[in-house]
Amino acid sequence: MVDMMKYGICVAAVSVLAFFMSCASGPSVTITEGDNGKTIAVSRGDLFEVRLKAQLGTGYGWQQKSASDLIEVKGTPTQAATVEMAKEMDKDKGKDKVETGGFEFQVFTYRALKSGRGEISFEYRQPWNKRARALKTYRVSLEIR
Repeated sequence: MVDMMKYGICVAAVSVLAFFMSCASGPSVTITEGDNGKTIAVSRGDLFEVRLKAQLGTGYGWQQKSASDLIEVKGTPTQAATVEMAKEMDKDKGKDKVETGGFEFQVFTYRALKSGRGEISFEYRQPWNKRARALKTYRVSLEIR
């Protein structure tokens, strides 16, 4: 009887863990600077991210200029080190190789709400300097199925 209860508890615990792991899945599509001007296909209901290289220490960063009503923003943009930085950190067993003023990625996460075609655009600028033109612009079209 006790063994059967232990077995039941283990099965229940594994089921709950599997459920939560499936809910915490990451983005299904990652859109990068190489996708600028392209059309990207995304499935309705999926999370996707736009990952743009920035040098935030200079005061410049990517600002969302416009977004389709077919998508919703999930949280606030995050920052991630570049792949090159991660490789350097791994070589030196975790020593911090991130340079002040160096490059990072700004990561914007979205969920595709409805089927259709839409667009997201960004500007690379200093947010407090409203009169200055953006140094770069970025636009990607979305095809949500």
